[in-house]
Amino acid sequence: LIYYLLSLMTSLTLGILFRRKIKKLLKFYNKFQKFIPAILYFLEVNFTYLMIIIINMPLDKKGLIERYYKKLTGQIARKIVHIDWITPNRITFAAFILAGVITPLLIITNHLILAAIFFIIGNFLDNLDGDLARARNTLSPEGAIFDAVLDRYVDLFTLTALVFVSKGCEVWGFFAIIGSCLVPYIRARTEAEGKKSVQTVASRDVRNFIITLGLIFNAVCLTLMVIAILSNISALHRFIHAMRK
Repeated sequence: LIYYLLSLMTSLTLGILFRRKIKKLLKFYNKFQKFIPAILYFLEVNFTYLMIIIINMPLDKKGLIERYYKKLTGQIARKIVHIDWITPNRITFAAFILAGVITPLLIITNHLILAAIFFIIGNFLDNLDGDLARARNTLSPEGAIFDAVLDRYVDLFTLTALVFVSKGCEVWGFFAIIGSCLVPYIRARTEAEGKKSVQTVASRDVRNFIITLGLIFNAVCLTLMVIAILSNISALHRFIHAMRK
């Protein structure tokens, strides 16, 4: 209970420190909302072309989404590095509560926009914990394991909630869950054998970005379909690379 309260205080403190940016984001969303139906129609009509573009994106050490996150989280980590009670593990746990508990509950109760907001904040915090640990020089194997395990729970809980509210997309949801589990597992197993894994198209940041768009645009089935295809392609990509001698 104490750990939960400290994690909650961490989230509230970060929210207060960056309330102006959050207000700007909400104002932007209110202006942007009227364009959502047109954008969703564009995504549905041009789905095949978008898939081709995403699959052929250049793969480097860090993806576009991760680089964008790191620019923000790196700055924030430097600002809060001296606040002792905000620790990387507490941020990790706060991210799990927001993205892995509150978000699925909001999805199941059909509050998709709120779910998207909590999911974005949770994923932002999930990128912040590592930067704070690096800023304090407190990186540890235990912290990395804690973060990785909670990430898997977030993935499973969120996708399961999406499957629960989808209609006629249960099969896509099943393969989305399988693919999302296999992508990090194949990487971890490959590296455990002393071999180097490979960057691929459906990293966790990319999958979470797709889920966020799906929640905002109320496109649950399309979201599960895209994640199912991309994640399993990525898993197969890493598996083939890992099997090379």
